[in-house]
Amino acid sequence: TTKITYSREIVRLFHKRCLGCHKEGGKAPMSLATYAEARPWAKAIKEEVLERRMPPWGAVKGFGEFANDQALTQEEISIIADWVEGGAPEGE
Repeated sequence: TTKITYSREIVRLFHKRCLGCHKEGGKAPMSLATYAEARPWAKAIKEEVLERRMPPWGAVKGFGEFANDQALTQEEISIIADWVEGGAPEGE
């Protein structure tokens, strides 16, 4: 189990980093805007962020700072991974 919940931490992180594409009518094939939409994808989300395939970013890192960089921080990746490993709870 984990203290990290969709309602408290994950939804904020998704709004900040993911919902530009992962919303109804967005570029991504599925929405992550609600717990019911995101929960079935929890393990895949974890895998994609750990492999840094999501969010996509074409620029090569290591050559300075980029404007509009949507890459997840290591802390954000850890939060998502911990949420999934803890059973991906919804929260209140």
